[in-house]
Amino acid sequence: MTPKVDTLQYFSIILFILFNSRIYVSAGNNANYTVCKNNPFSCGNITNVGYPFWGGNRPQFCGRRGFGLTCQNGQPDVPVINRMGTTNGAESFNAIVVSINTTSNTMSLVQNLFSQNTSISCENLIRNETKITLSQPFKFSPLVANMNLFFDCNNTSTTNYGGRLKFVTCDEANTTINLPYYVDKPENAGNISKLCPIKRVFPVLKSELDELKKGNVNLSRVLNKGFEVKYTVDFNTCTTCQNSGGVCGSSADNKMRFTCYCQDGTHTAHCPIPGAQISVKCLNIIFCELCVDLPFQMMILVFLLQG
Repeated sequence: MTPKVDTLQYFSIILFILFNSRIYVSAGNNANYTVCKNNPFSCGNITNVGYPFWGGNRPQFCGRRGFGLTCQNGQPDVPVINRMGTTNGAESFNAIVVSINTTSNTMSLVQNLFSQNTSISCENLIRNETKITLSQPFKFSPLVANMNLFFDCNNTSTTNYGGRLKFVTCDEANTTINLPYYVDKPENAGNISKLCPIKRVFPVLKSELDELKKGNVNLSRVLNKGFEVKYTVDFNTCTTCQNSGGVCGSSADNKMRFTCYCQDGTHTAHCPIPGAQISVKCLNIIFCELCVDLPFQMMILVFLLQG
């Protein structure tokens, strides 16, 4: 006859396995995992964008604060990023998203003041004070430079600055008033405000600014091309989460805290090791089809082993 193993021994063995082999109990499908996995953001020329972006059918917990996108319906649809950075150190601003490169982690943006392939008047440039600064997790890419535009300049005095002020025209019929000038180098802009009382600063692509200086493009073209922004989030942690079979997101109660959504539930960095998973199914006991808690399951397992 095979000797019976004491119940306490079975119980001790099971506890040892649970705490030393990282075995966990599957809680079934995680709704957040399913939603984030199956709902990337798409709008216009932006398709299938995932973490850290969210918007539309993609809830905020699937992305990070500051990366919210909306889709402005039109012909074609236009994706817009909401409340990014600051304007004059005050309110955040919205910008049209031209493209997103998830390899270089960059976005090409155009200010809402401008839209691609449209003319821009001097009046609109003056009325909209749009000096933009960015804060983490955003910063201008090395491809961007500030273009300084000056208005209401004293045309008879600009020659005193050795040609550092350059004349450009706005796209309107009458450009004899409020003619803008731009400065080749930021350090040359200091005393020009005495000649030109109105100053506006716009981030633009360096390549487009160079073409403007050569006279190959107009002001509208430069502003319509927008600028490039680089963004930084917890990419290493997200990669670890994805490699473990999870989906990257943020905590529902803290949109800045990373969360890894897995099929079994929510974890801080990655999903549990698949090879060490035990899936405990619901037990049909008399009239109830409910999953029982782990201690009771262990008691049942001990009882069966003894029998």
